[in-house]
Amino acid sequence: MNSDEDCKQLKYSTSWSKVSPSDLSNFSKENIDWNYSSSELDVEEMWSELLGKLNQVESVVPKIPLIDGNRPVKLPWSTTSLKRMRKNKEKAWSQFDIAPVK
Repeated sequence: MNSDEDCKQLKYSTSWSKVSPSDLSNFSKENIDWNYSSSELDVEEMWSELLGKLNQVESVVPKIPLIDGNRPVKLPWSTTSLKRMRKNKEKAWSQFDIAPVK
């Protein structure tokens, strides 16, 4: 990471695309009882119980680091050659801004 990125706060987000559906299914079948604890629960208690179970499932999903809470640290499509082309484009535009062609 460069110095600008070092200063920014890193947050983490779940990356659902990095876990296979079969792994999620196996984890949830083996570790979570999907039945409600009581048939006399009100809506809020059912929601709280369901949310707890979903948080257990989410615990097996890998986390990816984010900058400023919304942008991945390293974008998967941001390769070295693409960065070089972007830099060349910015350089060409800055030269054009100095002396535009008529």
